Amino acid sequence: MESRCRVIGGPAGVGERRSKRIGARETRPGNVPEEGEWTIDGAGTIAGDIQDILWLIICAVLVLMMQAGFACLESGLVRAKNTINVVVKNVVDISLTGLLFWLFGFAVMFGPSLGGWIGTAGFAPDRAAGAWLLAFFFFQLVFCGTAVTIVSGAVAERMRFAGYLVVAALVAGVIYPLFGHWAWGGLLGGGAGWLAAAGFVDFAGATVVHSVGGWVALAAVLAIGPRLGRFGPGGRCLEGHNLPLAMLGVLLLWVGWFGFNGGSTLALEPAIAGIAVNTLLGPVGGCLLAMVWSWRWRGRPSVQDMMDGILAGLVAVTAGAHTLSAGEALLVGALGGGLCLAAVALLDRLEIDDAVHAVPVHLAAGVWGTLAVALFGDPADFAGATRLEQLAVQALGAAAAGLLAFGLAYPLLRLADRLRPLRASRHDELVGLNIAEHGASSALTTLLEEMNRQSTSGDFARNVPVDEGSEAGEIAAQYNLVLEKFRTETGKREQAVRAFRQAKEQAENANAAKSHFLASMSHELRTPLNAKKYELHEEELDLAEVVEGAVRLVSPLAERKGLSLRVELPAPGAPVALPPLRADERALRQILLNLLSNACKFTESGGEVRVSAEQEADGRIALRVSDTGVGMSRAQIRQALEPFVQVDSQTRKTDQGTGLGLPLAKSLAELHGGSFVMTSREGQGTQVVIRLPRARVCGVATGGPERPA
Repeated sequence: MESRCRVIGGPAGVGERRSKRIGARETRPGNVPEEGEWTIDGAGTIAGDIQDILWLIICAVLVLMMQAGFACLESGLVRAKNTINVVVKNVVDISLTGLLFWLFGFAVMFGPSLGGWIGTAGFAPDRAAGAWLLAFFFFQLVFCGTAVTIVSGAVAERMRFAGYLVVAALVAGVIYPLFGHWAWGGLLGGGAGWLAAAGFVDFAGATVVHSVGGWVALAAVLAIGPRLGRFGPGGRCLEGHNLPLAMLGVLLLWVGWFGFNGGSTLALEPAIAGIAVNTLLGPVGGCLLAMVWSWRWRGRPSVQDMMDGILAGLVAVTAGAHTLSAGEALLVGALGGGLCLAAVALLDRLEIDDAVHAVPVHLAAGVWGTLAVALFGDPADFAGATRLEQLAVQALGAAAAGLLAFGLAYPLLRLADRLRPLRASRHDELVGLNIAEHGASSALTTLLEEMNRQSTSGDFARNVPVDEGSEAGEIAAQYNLVLEKFRTETGKREQAVRAFRQAKEQAENANAAKSHFLASMSHELRTPLNAKKYELHEEELDLAEVVEGAVRLVSPLAERKGLSLRVELPAPGAPVALPPLRADERALRQILLNLLSNACKFTESGGEVRVSAEQEADGRIALRVSDTGVGMSRAQIRQALEPFVQVDSQTRKTDQGTGLGLPLAKSLAELHGGSFVMTSREGQGTQVVIRLPRARVCGVATGGPERPA
């Protein structure tokens, strides 16, 4: 007995429920197949017109070419030290996929359904299955390869090759065929998958291929973590080494997508023209929106954003390429590009590292494209469902894909990681997976290794090897010229350093002689003060102005040393404002200059020097100078207050003076009838407090007891 029908909508099964089927495949009413179109014959094989078989094979080759597109895209977006690794993964995953999908994946996906959950027949198809079925198998195999290779880019630069094979086997052998059966199953007889029976529409795999691959990619990047240097302190965006190569990959994918969507009709028919136009306009919308967005928010048209927009637009129209109008395809693609860019920003905020933005492109845009079928598609393709009902079915399908793909992949990958690490070691990641995983090097890698050796060891005595005729060789030759110049200049500078050291020793000897001379001269200057012959020139003055004047003189020194110089004075008119004083203005200024200069000298860069003046409760005027410098012990304080004595352990020798600063400030304060109190702790700083008697305040009668200091 023979049943004939035409399959419209390809793997999506978009026909009405009352239409004839090949297994679970549905047809549009009114498209009655002509004699000679594919059939299930009595031997269980499927036959079809040669042009349809040829069309499927051509489209399968176009989809297979997308592997080259993925290889170019991923190798362009990673650093040079990992390019060989990502290309090898793209070759091996289609090989591994081919084996697993041929052995049992195709049967699980398209065999007679067991309760709508799993296929049960059609293992290892061969020539006996018939020409059309083999062409269909070829077409579906490269679809499976696409789903697998989506993961490759996301985990690039840090997943071990053996670990990636585990992921590829999980997707190709379990996750993809199982979900594919739910959405597209039943071709070889028996009932349809449970999602297909519910009316789920996914024309060419926005969910079945791209969302499934995106969910597994998300699980994988969460399981292995981000690349070194991507996030955390000093984290940065790790730029790819060759954006033109990546853009070539995008263009190859775009061309291959015409086979991806066009071949999903499973027959050479007029509807292919509209599908091709939609496959063109979807990425057009995604690219233009991404370009405008990046121009607006980044100030320039970002190449990465435009590539993401193109691919997201392609993914977004994949589910409904057969049912959208041209304008709707443009809109769906544009919105897919926008959602992709939003997903990129979200992953960055969550510190989830996707090396090539596979999750935003394939998962985010895939979910959107699946839902867009219900929002914009032709209701005639909904098998009698309303838009709201169809939207619920589409959402159910997208959720089921996530539940299966992520829910199965994440725990299994975490378990596999515990048994044997999926991630490369820190050393391997730093060296690069080209060498660490495959022992493969290149002229550029060799050059970088030698340059890194030189920078680590500091040995620039020998030139780096030159690979004649390559770009890396030209760089190496120029680098050797730089090395020659460096060695010449270094020799000159070493001679200059030796001369400088000799001059420095001579200057230090001269400085020692100068210090001895100044100490002797300071003794002569100190004599009037010691003999009590120094007379104060008292006048009424504003203490705040004296403080601010001294601070202005010391500010350049504080700025040069990178110190914070703070002044704390009562505001004019405040209840506790400073009253006018009768004192020697020159002497007070000298006190402040000596104390502030010492504080700045013995405080390291980044420290703080503070000066304040206030009238205390008993009427006395308190001047305070404090710092966060090196500090002194009690013994050193006593030594520092001795005239012409240096404290040997105080900070740098170059900061020492004649030894007069502190004793002179103390003497001048005492000449005013005030007290001088110095406190200090080693490593924490020093504070000097000078208290002038209440009698120095203008308008206060002299006489009466003074509170002791």
